[in-house]
Amino acid sequence: MRTADPNRYLDEFLKQVQDGLDQFNRVDEILDTTSVEVGLRKSVAEDAAFRLGALWEVFQGRWHVAGISRDPAKFVSETRSQLRNRLKDEMRSIVLAINPESLTVPDRPKIAQIEAVLDPNGYNLTFIDTAAWMASSARYHSETYRNLVKGIVDDAESASLLDLLKKLRNLLAHGSTGSKAAFNKACKARHTGGKEGLAGASNASLTRDRRDVRDVAVYL
Repeated sequence: MRTADPNRYLDEFLKQVQDGLDQFNRVDEILDTTSVEVGLRKSVAEDAAFRLGALWEVFQGRWHVAGISRDPAKFVSETRSQLRNRLKDEMRSIVLAINPESLTVPDRPKIAQIEAVLDPNGYNLTFIDTAAWMASSARYHSETYRNLVKGIVDDAESASLLDLLKKLRNLLAHGSTGSKAAFNKACKARHTGGKEGLAGASNASLTRDRRDVRDVAVYL
């Protein structure tokens, strides 16, 4: 059975990000030489940021599933364990009597089967933050892919930037009071030992400690 290639999704993601950046720079150059309203420049910045957030979210979910597909032993073991622990004997007997194959987890599940377990609603596999991503990886990924996720999540500088991007995408998508509050928390500098806020020198220009961000486009 063919398995998904996580590296293919990574290559596609990197290309999409670069293409999006190139497109933004071209539009920005045009706006520099044209008399336009400030609102238009803001819209372009917000659209570019939202696209980046959406690209990351889609890539993260696809890569996560592909990593399981490439080495599914941990996923299979965990899923079988869930079936044993959660389905009581009487109900198990009924299900098996109706369909003996229904409780069988194949050694090499298909992509669609993996997605159905991780995302029962069938919308899009997403993670609220990098900590949630790590928790799912620890539960379902083999050591190889689990270590790759851990390498990102354990790097506070990288993880805090990805969490900020997630909060930014949510704010641009929903514009709710809650999403704005979450974004502003993610913009603060992380205190020693803390789990919220930006960390690392490369993220210094993105931190806003003195006051909350009122206009995302101006922030961008």
